[in-house]
Amino acid sequence: MSVSRSVTERRARRLARKNGPVDPTLTPGGASFLVPSGGIPHEAITDPPSPGASDEMAAGGENIVRGNSNLQPLNALGHQTASKVGADLAALGGPDEIIPASSTRAQETGQDVAAQTGAPVQPPVQGLESHALGQLEGEPRTPQVKRYLSSLIKSDPNQKIPGQGALSSRPGESFNQFRTRALGAIKALMQKLASSPSSRVLVPTSTQVIKLVQGWCAAGCPDDGSIDHRPMLAEDSGKPGEIERLFPDAEGRWELSPFSPKSAHEFPPGIYLMRHGETDSVQAIHASEGQRARAQIISHVRNGDYHSARKVGMDARGKGILGDQEISDSIDEALPGAQDAGRLLPSELLAAASAAGPGKRAELLPALRERFGDLSQVSQEGQHPLRSHLGRLGV
Repeated sequence: MSVSRSVTERRARRLARKNGPVDPTLTPGGASFLVPSGGIPHEAITDPPSPGASDEMAAGGENIVRGNSNLQPLNALGHQTASKVGADLAALGGPDEIIPASSTRAQETGQDVAAQTGAPVQPPVQGLESHALGQLEGEPRTPQVKRYLSSLIKSDPNQKIPGQGALSSRPGESFNQFRTRALGAIKALMQKLASSPSSRVLVPTSTQVIKLVQGWCAAGCPDDGSIDHRPMLAEDSGKPGEIERLFPDAEGRWELSPFSPKSAHEFPPGIYLMRHGETDSVQAIHASEGQRARAQIISHVRNGDYHSARKVGMDARGKGILGDQEISDSIDEALPGAQDAGRLLPSELLAAASAAGPGKRAELLPALRERFGDLSQVSQEGQHPLRSHLGRLGV
């Protein structure tokens, strides 16, 4: 491997500048229309990364937005987790029935528990799936994305997230749509328990649904479904396979409390909300240095942080854990495709084309020509460096 001036190194140098080698917004008389406006992150506008890119980020330990990716199965560890919980529940007598959410991972969790306990698995409950986050599904869970999602919950709960995740069976929805459907399903389970108050019903579902129920219980379970937002906004510290018991207290107020089958001495009646087992979108515990470096490059590029992507790539190359082609492929895999190019801000499009390899850049050329065909908004002083840079990109 050449130590200097490889194709990857030249690309990495271009990555060092977040808005590309030439940033007209920073030159005298530069164009204000090139400045990102903030607010909605581009991850919420452009299509989600491919399942392969999301898997690579997860396998390398990057935290990604999971959302309503209902087609994801449990991985080997997820099956082990569910089976272990099932064995612990079997020692307590097991649940009377298992009613999973409709997602693949929740149904597989229920089946693994049933194999240990002998409890019947009922048809899945529609409505207990995670909040469908549309085009955000599979993206890195960056601080900007987290702030955006928090703002939707607190300030704009009727705002629907556009698009649909690559592994999702539901298009993006607003927080209120998620809240209404999920709490509607929970209320139906509560009515079911009221008709058979001594029963023990296990409900494998998602963390988001459990946090929603926590917020509802914290607000006193009002009929209108309003919630205390704090549980929804808090960082999640729960683990796959953990269980929360939903049951009324002595005064008839419904409450949600942790239940550990491993340490419990009895298995009282109630609705038991169980987090599904691990999937490949859960952060990897064991990953090679190369996997972590690829995951970080993809994550940084998806977030538009080209400076950090450059640093990771050059460090990985210097250590010999990634080669030129692997770094190049990671960059191209993370960049938006032709279908998204027209939705990017001009500065984002210019930066993406600057980072791209020849094949990916060819995909972006039509959008570059359309976006930068008219530079009348740019001052004469700003036009020269911009035209020079566009010429190097083939425009």
